[in-house]
Amino acid sequence: MKALALALCALALFSYTLTQPIQAKPTNCMGCNFAGADMQGRDFQHVDYIGARFTGANLRNANFTGSNLTGADFNDADLRGVNFTNVDCTGCSFRGARLSGGQFQGARLTGANLSGALEGLSDAELRSILDHCTGCNLRDAQLRGHDLSNVEVTGANMEGADASSTRFTNAKLIGASFRNANLRNADFTNTAVCWHNTFGTGATVTERQTDCVRLTGADLRGAKFTGARACDSNHGSWTCGPVDAATIRKYSGSNLDGAVLQ
Repeated sequence: MKALALALCALALFSYTLTQPIQAKPTNCMGCNFAGADMQGRDFQHVDYIGARFTGANLRNANFTGSNLTGADFNDADLRGVNFTNVDCTGCSFRGARLSGGQFQGARLTGANLSGALEGLSDAELRSILDHCTGCNLRDAQLRGHDLSNVEVTGANMEGADASSTRFTNAKLIGASFRNANLRNADFTNTAVCWHNTFGTGATVTERQTDCVRLTGADLRGAKFTGARACDSNHGSWTCGPVDAATIRKYSGSNLDGAVLQ
């Protein structure tokens, strides 16, 4: 009888467990620690995970669509196939992460650290990430031989990057720094490499200052600057026109030795 009673109790507990709803993912998890976790394919749509730590986590094919991940740590995480559509990842760190196959349409990557995270990506994947990358850290990035035509990179730090034989044709590189980068045979044809900062508007304009991409210490042998451009911004709308070699030399920090200028 005692054994039968225990069996009935166990069966009742099992039945109760099956009837309970599966606990939903937390939608607000500030600073939570998921380091090293296996969350492959998990649904994280529209969550608020500010400052969450995903260091070394397996997030292959995870879906973060529409989520707020400001300041999250994805260092060394496996993000292959991840969906970051319309994600706010301002200040996120992706050092050493794997990003191939990821979707970044509409993502905000302002100030993100992508050092060591761009290797192995296709040209289209690189353009998708860089187009949403304002003020990103791309130090020592391996971009050799890629086609980054028409990319728009604002304020990116590409110091020490290997961008030899890389195509930046028709791109906008506003505020970018290539200090000590390898730019041998890189193609900047028709690329916006300088810009004008205007202080004041209309009749009250007080100053118009010119800046160019920082090229101090960069290897420019064979780099093409044919048709290079300078841009003006008026309420977020860019208007670009030709810029001469003398202006690039004056404001880039390089005398352009070895570069092709015409």
